[in-house]
Amino acid sequence: MSAGQTTTEARPVYGRLFQTPFADRVRHEAAIPTMTVGNIASYADVNSILVAGRADLCVLARAHLYDPYWTRHAAFEQGYALPWPDQYCSMQRYQPRFA
Repeated sequence: MSAGQTTTEARPVYGRLFQTPFADRVRHEAAIPTMTVGNIASYADVNSILVAGRADLCVLARAHLYDPYWTRHAAFEQGYALPWPDQYCSMQRYQPRFA
């Protein structure tokens, strides 16, 4: 769910998780899965949205532009050590690395 800036007169109100209420409303009124965007910056934000049932998926574009491995780092901070995919280890003898 993404909204705002569709016309030159639009004056969207930005803030933390500002698109999530739209995803929440569509998800519950139309009974369809939704994704939410809009100033979602931490894994705590993501977890709270998903656990509360406000959306089915969270999209973090700016966080991933800043750190392409944001998801891996967030998982590591929460205690999940993920091995690197094989393609990242192809130039050396394969030994799973974490974080």
